[in-house]
Amino acid sequence: MTSNGLRILVKSTLLSACQRVFYKKADKDAMYPHVVFELKKSRKYDTARDDVTIDVDIWTKADGCGTDVSEVEAFNIADAIEGAFNNRNSPQETFLPTFFVENIQEIEDADKDITHIAVEITAQNYERS
Repeated sequence: MTSNGLRILVKSTLLSACQRVFYKKADKDAMYPHVVFELKKSRKYDTARDDVTIDVDIWTKADGCGTDVSEVEAFNIADAIEGAFNNRNSPQETFLPTFFVENIQEIEDADKDITHIAVEITAQNYERS
């Protein structure tokens, strides 16, 4: 199965929800908001299917004016990601992924100005024959 093809597809889809998307680790000076994703696990079957877990972390930061814009922005991005991935088929030339959003969870950060939301997505991925 082509993990590079899946990675490219996931990144391009995430870019529809947030302008700054990184694989595995954000740049040191990355501006907020940004999204970091990783293809975490793969479960192979005896068929042409494998399941891949995609962990997506959304990071926003308050504007310093005492508003909750950071939290609202983070949840808007999470909603956009859910809409882009949940129960979606995305046929490609060499593989056929179907995406399911499994979990969306806010994670408390030590820095109270930062909002962090984790999204777990499963891709059921079939090789195209």
